[in-house]
Parts: sequence; C-alpha cells; structure tokens
Amino acid sequence: MIEEIVDNDEAINAKIEFPRLRSLRLRGLPQLLQYCSDHQPKSTTNTSSIPLFNEKDQFPSMEELQLLSLNSLQMIWDMQLLEKFDNNLRRVTVNGCHNLKSLMPSSLCGSLVHLEWLEIGGCKNIREVVSKEESEGQEKPGKILFLQLKSLKLYDLSKLKRFCAGDCIECPSLKELDIKNCRKMETFISNSLPSHIDNENEEIESVNKQPLFVKDKVKFPNLEVLKIHKIDVISEICHGD
Repeated sequence: MIEEIVDNDEAINAKIEFPRLRSLRLRGLPQLLQYCSDHQPKSTTNTSSIPLFNEKDQFPSMEELQLLSLNSLQMIWDMQLLEKFDNNLRRVTVNGCHNLKSLMPSSLCGSLVHLEWLEIGGCKNIREVVSKEESEGQEKPGKILFLQLKSLKLYDLSKLKRFCAGDCIECPSLKELDIKNCRKMETFISNSLPSHIDNENEEIESVNKQPLFVKDKVKFPNLEVLKIHKIDVISEICHGD
C-alpha cells in the first residue's frame, strides 16, 4: 500500500521541487499519508497530525489540486507553511477523503489569493470547511476572505455544520454557490468557537435555529446562482433588515 509519493531518504532535509507542475491529481490511494516522507519514526508520530504536504514539497506553478478517495488523509497543509504555500492555486477539488474533519485553517485563506474554484464532496467526517486552529488560542477568528473565488460547491457532507467560524465571510467575486445534501448544516458562518474534534462523537457547538445566511456576516455581492438542496435543520435561508 502506498503511504507516500516521494521517498526522500537520501537527503532528509532536501526539498523536492516540480517547477512546471500545474495540475496534481491523487486518486484512489487509501493508505496515502504524505506526498514526501519526512522519515519520522512511525512509533512516535501521531498520524492524525501528518500533513499531506510539508516543507519539502515545492510546487511554484501548481494551479489545480484534486484529492480523491484518500481515506487515510487527515490534514492537507503543514500549519507552519501557510503563508508561503500554494499561493498560485486556482482550483481545489476534494472528494471521498473520509478522515478529514476540515479542509483548511482560517490562516490559510489569506494566502489563497488566486483561488477561483472550490469543490468539496463525499467526505463523511468534515464538520466545517475553514477551521479555527488551536494556535489562535481562545480568540475568535475575524473576517474570512476569498478574494477571487467564483464557484463554491458543497455536497454529500453528512456531518457538515457550517462552512467556517468567524465574524463574517466575504467573497466579492463569487458567482455560483451550490449546497447539496448537507443535511446537518445549520448556518454558513458563526462566531462560536468549535470544540476540539478528535473523535466521531465530538461535534461543533450547536447553533440551532440560525438562518443559513445572516446579513452583514455573509457578503456575496456578485452572486448569480444559488442552489440549496436537502438541508434538514435550517429554518430560513436569509435573515436581515
């Protein structure tokens, strides 16, 4: 079973660079944990904290990332590299990665300045897409900004509670928003802090009876297409004066 794509055993600290790689698709690799091994002893490594990409991986030209049916994947990006990693990404698709509980920490959003397409589906353990990382302490996350995002699709996410935590989310370029079969989704954004999710029984703090979108918290000024299908718990779509 493949647990890594590149074995960097000869030079532990060397970086692996693919300067012309524009599109990366990983599919049907149920044991994959890392793109490039860091050769930490497995007996002392918590697999739940192993990111798919670490400081050795260099993709300066990558514009598209597809992660499909990677059942062992629990983290995509190394928390220490958020400010300089993948800032050329334009399209991200994640499907069938059942051990992911969130897609990215809130501090990564500001680095994805070119992201235009985000699609997440069939990940049965995702509770929220943008999470508040532990390093932020108890401070509430502020504004979430996706400057160039044009299309956002969320589907078949059976445990999704919300898209993100924060005071507001702004997507000034968003044209299409499609939410389908996310039956437990209660609101798009809330400023309540999530509980730490370490097992299947823990869930994000309940925000029942909130509308899906709240005025001044969700800013999509150029939205043209909105599709909402099969969400069981929401009582209203939009609320505001």
